Amino acid sequence: GITTVTMANFQWHDADGFTWTYDAANRSASFWKEIPIKESERGKKPPFDEAAVMKAADAFMDAHGFSEIRKKGGVIQDIPQFHPLMKGGGTDSSMPCITNDAVRPEVGSPRLGLAPSGVGTASPGIAPPAGAPDGDSGKIRAEPETAIYPSPCWWPIQATVSYPGEREGRKLADSYGNDVNVSNIAIDLQTGQVANGFVQLDENAERSSYPLIDRETAKRRLQSGGRNPVWPWGNETGNIEVHLKTIELVWMRYDVWNNGTNDTYYLPAIRGLGTVLRGKGMEPEEYRTIIPLLADDVFEDVTPPGPEPLPLGGDAQMLQAPGKR
Repeated sequence: GITTVTMANFQWHDADGFTWTYDAANRSASFWKEIPIKESERGKKPPFDEAAVMKAADAFMDAHGFSEIRKKGGVIQDIPQFHPLMKGGGTDSSMPCITNDAVRPEVGSPRLGLAPSGVGTASPGIAPPAGAPDGDSGKIRAEPETAIYPSPCWWPIQATVSYPGEREGRKLADSYGNDVNVSNIAIDLQTGQVANGFVQLDENAERSSYPLIDRETAKRRLQSGGRNPVWPWGNETGNIEVHLKTIELVWMRYDVWNNGTNDTYYLPAIRGLGTVLRGKGMEPEEYRTIIPLLADDVFEDVTPPGPEPLPLGGDAQMLQAPGKR
């Protein structure tokens, strides 16, 4: 007979033209709607109204019974590909290409629209497209060799609104200190309609009592960079400085595999938020790190699924069941 159900999905269509899929094992729902793109609009700079995008996403959440998630406050994902549109750069038919240059002579120049980087990535710049005049000199600029995407670079057609997760009044974070989103809603910029997204519903959780690290250990690990230490790029012009502006208590989501199934833990953790300064001429970077507050000896090594075992340690560990301790 059946001892454990590991997956159960079902799908339906609603009156608004959305196709919904519910994953019962993970208590998540995803949805999408086909929105035809006019050939005449392809490659053109789409309209972008931040307030209208937020209004469309919030209205969708309220209309489908997700008001409690909506109340946590959504934000438009600020990814490098979206910066030129948010900052009003480019022309109607040409989007600036994204490069992975960390340091250039024009750092900070308005025409580059240098974007704040995410943790663990080089500071991406926005370069004019090939054949465009180069701001100050007026010379024609060649295609950057370090362009992330080949030219021409197309404008994004959707904006994504993310809603952060929360349990018992405390934010959810992943094992690197980033927010865990419980919903993403993609808005089609040409029509202003919701195109697709997902919602993570509340999950039932069992409670366990594990020993914690002491204050001095937590402080020392935070000063050492926690689970997300800062590494040099190799082109710094001075000492690297990390300034933590906020330290907060959060739940760290920790996913592991056990006997072929996925287990999710929410561990008490301290998260630090701040900036990294790499020296003169380099833009400040957003920085975050996290430290789980559980004692080291409550973790045990496990072998993750896959054709070849991964190295043990780090994420290849799981919490011991209370009965094992």
